[in-house]
Amino acid sequence: MDISLRELVEAVKDDPTHNSFDADDLLNVFGFHLFAGTLSDQAEDLLAEKIVYRWLEQWHCTDSMVGFRIYYFDASPLAASFQPGRKCDEEFQIICDEETYLKAHKFFTELLMPKPSYRGVQDPEWDKVVTFEDAEAFVPSVHEFVKRGEKNSNV
Repeated sequence: MDISLRELVEAVKDDPTHNSFDADDLLNVFGFHLFAGTLSDQAEDLLAEKIVYRWLEQWHCTDSMVGFRIYYFDASPLAASFQPGRKCDEEFQIICDEETYLKAHKFFTELLMPKPSYRGVQDPEWDKVVTFEDAEAFVPSVHEFVKRGEKNSNV
């Protein structure tokens, strides 16, 4: 019997969701190569809010559940995985559409590589909106700058 990926995803849509998983392996599929255990607890919590999985088929292997899973990002199918045994790696395949892929990739990028803060001092004037006239008071015009350069070259 042949079955499409869409039919597989639809088959598990009403099953309970789980959000505890090894995020490092899933992130590797998206090009973020991390060492195991390098995600902060806060990052793990944010991932758990966005990504859940459902079992397509599962079985016990010693003390672990293994099998086929479908991962979802904001309720949209993201990836499928297969792990045949407890000591086997979980193999992932991206199954999402381009829009979901781009949203997930952006989320992972922002989660793992936050924008640096360039604000070094807590200055109340820092957030003040500066008009062009204000800027002229701080920055000399190009003409004045050239004049100063000409004076210094005659010395």
